[in-house]
Amino acid sequence: MQWLLLALISAVFASAALLIEKKTLAREHAMEFSAALAFFNLILSVPFLFFVDYSRLQIIPLVYIFFLMILVAMAFLLIAKSIRHMEVSAVAPFLALTPAVTAIFAFMFFNEALGPIQILGIALILIGAYVLELHSAHNLLEPFRIILKSKYVHFVILGVVIYGVSASFDRMILSKYDFQPLAYLVFANIFLAFHFSIMMSMFHDGFRGLRKSINKFGWMLLLLSVFTIAYRLSMFEALKVEFAGLVVSVQKMSVFFAVVIGGGIFKERSILRKAVASLIMIGGMLFIIL
Repeated sequence: MQWLLLALISAVFASAALLIEKKTLAREHAMEFSAALAFFNLILSVPFLFFVDYSRLQIIPLVYIFFLMILVAMAFLLIAKSIRHMEVSAVAPFLALTPAVTAIFAFMFFNEALGPIQILGIALILIGAYVLELHSAHNLLEPFRIILKSKYVHFVILGVVIYGVSASFDRMILSKYDFQPLAYLVFANIFLAFHFSIMMSMFHDGFRGLRKSINKFGWMLLLLSVFTIAYRLSMFEALKVEFAGLVVSVQKMSVFFAVVIGGGIFKERSILRKAVASLIMIGGMLFIIL
């Protein structure tokens, strides 16, 4: 049962990372926050370079990862903007949409099977998303209005869609090219830091803004970076000894933890409804994975 403990550890670290992200973004610009976090992730990834088996590295997957991280940077920034302006208990359940997007994209472009159980899982995730935005039983159309009109809901959904697409390519790179998970983590963090430095220079105030963010929130960003790397590595370790479906389903309990704990910490509304929505979406995700 070592995999179960590792997956639960990953879920705890992932939910803690989301809560710290919300607390930091309450007082920080999303772009500066994202770039500063990418910088800390890069610094903490440097020691792992000594454990990479460089004889197994190939140029083609590294090129794929370089360009894929452009999409990941965009997705991270969009979700950071949503977390900054929405309740964390409202954003977190949307993150459970990623497996549905990945399954649909893999079916459309990689000819992977999408059977009745997977379709049921996608339906449950959509039902959970509906319950998440259902504020009144007397106005059943309200969730559609919120989803259509709220730009921050659009941001988080677009970010999740991009993450879902990138996850399909992640799986392709790790399986087709037998790429080391640890090497993937290290080079992904290197490329993300590079892309965010370019984005900061083009669309924000460059390294001045990065330095300002580090000066203001350095310790929180460092802690967030530690939690981020910890939940990714513990998940990788769990995947070594157990099927991905079981590991991911347990790890996604982070969504439920973030809703319940984060909603209480930040005194957010309708926690029970959001917790129920989270469980429905996690159940749908389990069907998709199985």
